[in-house]
Amino acid sequence: MLSGVAQLVEQVTVNHFVGGSSPSSGAMRKDRNKFELWLDRHNHTMELMRTVVAFVVLIMQIIILIKIAG
Repeated sequence: MLSGVAQLVEQVTVNHFVGGSSPSSGAMRKDRNKFELWLDRHNHTMELMRTVVAFVVLIMQIIILIKIAG
């Protein structure tokens, strides 16, 4: 559930034209190396971190614009 929320927020804030950064279930392969398996296990955490970073950057930009304008 949280990954769906994270993807929705990511699409709205960062990737307007991308369907999502997680591959669909049909795109999964069985013959992946250890690094790809590690990335797959941590995919949702990385998406959440990317979403949080996008929000932090947005807040910082708003603060900078307020300081410039005010």
